[in-house]
Amino acid sequence: MERWSVARCRSRSGDKYYLANRNRTVVAITKRASKFDLELLLVKLREVGFPLRFTNGLQQINFVILNKGTFGEYLDDELWVDVRRKHRIKTLVETFIHEVAHHLDNSRSRTISFALHSERKRRGQRIHAVARKSDDEYFARGFERFYSIDPHDKRDLRKNNPKLYREIARLHRQYKSR
Repeated sequence: MERWSVARCRSRSGDKYYLANRNRTVVAITKRASKFDLELLLVKLREVGFPLRFTNGLQQINFVILNKGTFGEYLDDELWVDVRRKHRIKTLVETFIHEVAHHLDNSRSRTISFALHSERKRRGQRIHAVARKSDDEYFARGFERFYSIDPHDKRDLRKNNPKLYREIARLHRQYKSR
């Protein structure tokens, strides 16, 4: 499995790192978020088996303090993750994975989430209320569950959302073996 590591580069606006993925994605931590433990996040991502290659194509990953109630956001090959001190590491891992799922779905012209449309209509509520509202949220919530720190989440996904589980497992195999 590839190494989840970063190279550090100091800047005036906060710490910057380069992720050891194919295109060396910039990882920025703003000064307000300076107490964030990036190394712990990388360890947890490695523990859950999250392939580093899922981040290929991302231009920048920003660890910041976002508006209250917003945990993360993905837009135009950049993602933002809120790192307030009150967030547990589980929340940070889930948010990061969720936003990377939006990146993957977007890079494939939303074909992944669209293929899951009928299952979402029937079974989306079993993941999360938000997952029932749109195909891309259904995929991202399932992705979050597949790589959850809690092993019960993955078992529940497999049982209650089998098509979504199979699609994510296929992507996992594809990106892990590249």
